[in-house]
Order: sequence, then structure tokens, then C-alpha cells
Amino acid sequence: MKTRSKLFVLASMIFAVISCTTDKASKSASIADVANETRSIKGTQGFGNKFMSDNTYIVLKLDGSFEASFEADEVVIGNWTKENDGKTLKLTGGKSNEGKGQTFAKEFTVIEHTDDLISLVDAEGKKLELKSE
Repeated sequence: MKTRSKLFVLASMIFAVISCTTDKASKSASIADVANETRSIKGTQGFGNKFMSDNTYIVLKLDGSFEASFEADEVVIGNWTKENDGKTLKLTGGKSNEGKGQTFAKEFTVIEHTDDLISLVDAEGKKLELKSE
């Protein structure tokens, strides 16, 4: 009789440990999913949006990559970073030119960046005001 009780208690403990571990793993996955979903919807300041004005567009993606075209120039693909407390936007990458890459680097001062608008000034003082598509 005592052996059955001990086995029952031991089996119950193993089940409880497995259940707790499984719940934590699924909760962690749920929290990560919610965090990723939140980043893609709220508080992203327009990341993932396509900002356009005339013949210029910029898409800043959450993974740190971007795609852009300035004044109907070739498409530029690369990586972006924000520095100086978000006041400086740096784009580095390459231009696609019939399969031949060219180095690209541009730095902007960020005037405003929301879900609907990105307002930038380049090193030459040219202002870009792009609206979300």
C-alpha cells in the first residue's frame, strides 16, 4: 500500500513539473508573439510603412533594413540606424545598377518621424518630407 502511495506521489510530482515547464514555454512563446505583433502595429513610428513624395520613397523595416529611391534614381537597399537619440538617420547599402552594386551612404537629421510622416534634412540642407502611402 505504501509503495502505491509513493508511486502516486512521485507520478504526480513528475506530472506537475512537466506541466509547469510546458506552460512556461507556451507562455514565453505567447509573450514573444505578442511583443513582435505589438512592434509591427503600435509604437513603431512608421517602420514598415512606405513613405513617398513625388519621385522619392523610403521604407524603413523593423529588422533594420531599408529600401529607397531618391528622385527616381535607382533603388537602394541596405541597413538603417538611428543615432543621437533618434535625431540622426543613417542609411548604408548599395545601389542596384543592372546587377552591379555601388556603395551608398547617406545621413539625415530627423525633424519628425510618425506613422504618417517622416521629415528629414540631408547634409546639403535639402529637406525631404515624405508621407505614408
